[in-house]
Amino acid sequence: MVVGWEWDDVLEIEELQKAFDKDGMEEGYRMLERKRDGWKDIPLNVAVIGNSGSGKSTLINTIRGLTADDEGAAEVGVTETTLDIRSYPHPNNPMLKFWDLPGVGTNKFPIKTYLRDISVERYDFFLLITADRFTENDTRLGKEFRKQKKKYFFVRTKIGADILNDQKAHPKNHNEDSVVETIRQSTADQLKKDGCDDVPIFLIDSHEVGV
Repeated sequence: MVVGWEWDDVLEIEELQKAFDKDGMEEGYRMLERKRDGWKDIPLNVAVIGNSGSGKSTLINTIRGLTADDEGAAEVGVTETTLDIRSYPHPNNPMLKFWDLPGVGTNKFPIKTYLRDISVERYDFFLLITADRFTENDTRLGKEFRKQKKKYFFVRTKIGADILNDQKAHPKNHNEDSVVETIRQSTADQLKKDGCDDVPIFLIDSHEVGV
């Protein structure tokens, strides 16, 4: 018995061993590469969801290496711009699609019917986006995802603006690391309060790639 492994894992190891023994190192490594890249052949639909104005479209553009002015980018604006559901493929893997969803809780997309309106069952994974502070909509969406056994990450956007605002408010005592840690702890506390303390948290500034 191999503890911690599924039977399919054992069969894969045996298959790899045969390839190395029969065809040598080169063929064995080719098989490893095929298995390593096998996930690229699996469709994955990631829904970017949250309140209007939270930065959903900007995040999708940044992930795809685009700005709002580039051809094929998701539309970004100071008003409600995402009124239709659209998908955007990742430039390095067209099987990975990011879905830009309308903001939740607006007059056009009320929270009561929102998940039905967006056909929530079509998506494999969710990025739950919020800016500034938690809202009732964030909590309701998170609880609904758990109820439907949907996986999601919690993404707090516009961290750069928070840091800048703190710097203006506290020019003598401003500390960027302290601001970020305060936001992270506050977010974690709120998720725990809502029974979602096992959800990964990401604090981002969508305009700063790699930060």
